[in-house]
Amino acid sequence: MKKILLLFCALMAGSTLNTYATHDIGGDISFVEVTTNTYVVTYSHYNWAGLSGMSSPIHLQISAPGCNTGRSVPMQFQNEWVAGKVPTTSGLMPYKISVLQATVTFTAAEATCKDWLLSVATHRKGQQSANLTQTPNQLDIYTEATLKLDHTIYNGSSPMFDPMNAPVLIANINQPITLSVAAYDQDGDSLVYRMAAPLTGHNQPVTNYVSYNTSIVVNPNPLPPYNSTTNQQFAILPNAASTLSPHYPLVSYIAPWNTPDPATGIPPKIVNGNQYFILDSLTGALTFNPIISDSSGNNIYLASFQVDEFRRINGVATKIGSVRRETIIVVGDAGQNNNPTLTNTRLNNAPVQPNTILTVSPGSTLSLQVDADDLNAADSVYLKTNATTALQGATVTIGGAQRQTATITWTPTAAQVRSQPYYLRIWARDNASPFSGSRVETIALRVSNSGAVSGISSDKQLTSFLAFPNPSRGEVSFRVKAANMPQEIIIYNLQGREIDRILVKATSSGEEVVKWERSPQFATGTYLAKLISENKITQTLKFTKLQ
Repeated sequence: MKKILLLFCALMAGSTLNTYATHDIGGDISFVEVTTNTYVVTYSHYNWAGLSGMSSPIHLQISAPGCNTGRSVPMQFQNEWVAGKVPTTSGLMPYKISVLQATVTFTAAEATCKDWLLSVATHRKGQQSANLTQTPNQLDIYTEATLKLDHTIYNGSSPMFDPMNAPVLIANINQPITLSVAAYDQDGDSLVYRMAAPLTGHNQPVTNYVSYNTSIVVNPNPLPPYNSTTNQQFAILPNAASTLSPHYPLVSYIAPWNTPDPATGIPPKIVNGNQYFILDSLTGALTFNPIISDSSGNNIYLASFQVDEFRRINGVATKIGSVRRETIIVVGDAGQNNNPTLTNTRLNNAPVQPNTILTVSPGSTLSLQVDADDLNAADSVYLKTNATTALQGATVTIGGAQRQTATITWTPTAAQVRSQPYYLRIWARDNASPFSGSRVETIALRVSNSGAVSGISSDKQLTSFLAFPNPSRGEVSFRVKAANMPQEIIIYNLQGREIDRILVKATSSGEEVVKWERSPQFATGTYLAKLISENKITQTLKFTKLQ
């Protein structure tokens, strides 16, 4: 079994051995409006397959804080099924999803209140986790959603978490992975993703995260001239002694192991690592590289993801609702198995750069191809996609025996023109044992009346230089108009001192989105970012990092 490659092992203060079979995992709430002021509300509950199901009655609480104290609505059991398995010290443990529903009709008096809170507290034990000091008896499975009951600006459904995404997230130690917590919105509203603190009740966030002390890690997969025994390669980690948080729920780092020193042409023996836990606020893609998997079984990390729904009203982006997913991240040890990758992405036979927003005009046919790959030669890799639901009218062909290829063909109509991109997702999963490796790739497609199928948009459609989210409580990304030559973003503090530089690669595909990977290393405050193109400052913007 792969060892934990830490010279100074993470010290998880107050954490205890997990007991899988006696504690629930989490859940989420969604709703659909069926007639005016009448909604079907669904609660999906995640728990271990060996536990008793969520039999009725579970109650939905509805209230409008500051306007209506609300009431309790009984929920009725609908269905349950085994959704997947997670790695434990004794093998794979199955978990299930139980679904309950209630129909809520707001009275005329209730309808005078606009901002409603929908919540479920199961009063059952929450799952023990390695990132919290609380014991299960102190935690209650609680989740909530918000609803804007104002038909002058909104009527419709909440965002729905994509059922193709597993609600429980599984990762392999020392293997960078990209998963997805994405949702979809039937009304075409804009969705913004963020990490949130788990709750024990409304406005009652969990705060007692554990501390850790991690100073140096050894390269788990060294390349010559380094090896795993006599000539090891090391990474020095910043913020060695720190505390986990809602935005950084587990110890995850990345290091430039194979970047050569310009003077020698060989990667340095000692490199600098960086914290690496990134939730893309636009796509719901979650990228991290866990470096700890406790062989005793204490490998579960509580995490909460919130999706805020926005609609442009009178030219102003207005929040009209939100949903949350309370879940866990499980870090297992799959030995030498590598996660699969998606390679050679082509749009009408032209290569596609990562993190771009592709543009297609209505009536033009788009043909997108993606190949699966894996560093483990014996592994088979299988693909699936949400194309037929995300891109109405699209066709999908998946072929190949050991390494599959997906071909997605779509001819959007004039009715599908909108400023909000369509998010296409492709899932790759290998057949490794004891548990499989996986990856999720997200590709943004915008249907525009101007712009060719190659993805090149007119200047008027593109935001030349944008920081998002702004203000930010976690990661910061920049959207830059594509250029045929490399560009650079220089970041300054308000004292005018340069603190970082980000290279923006040359590309001809619409927009480029780049993440500020070192953002977690810098304090809260206001910063300046300057975009440099052809050795000239072309744009300057101000952005803010919050605690």
